Amino acid sequence: MAIPATQMRPGMVIRHNNELCSVFSVEHRTPGNLRAFIQGKLRNLRTGAIFEHRFRSGDAIDKITDGQAEVFSLKSADARA
Repeated sequence: MAIPATQMRPGMVIRHNNELCSVFSVEHRTPGNLRAFIQGKLRNLRTGAIFEHRFRSGDAIDKITDGQAEVFSLKSADARA
């Protein structure tokens, strides 16, 4: 289910670059006269790596529900086997 970046919250699981990621923290920034952006700190659920990414306010983000996460992880496991 796609949601705008402004609705991203800590604890959500999202799909970013075809990887499942958990949202650690979210910060809405408006630097001076530039456009606002959402700075998110994400953890890759497969590798455990933590990284930061900037989303534009209007970017669509794929929010993952529990059932979708199970199917996605099973497909990934089948592809690696």
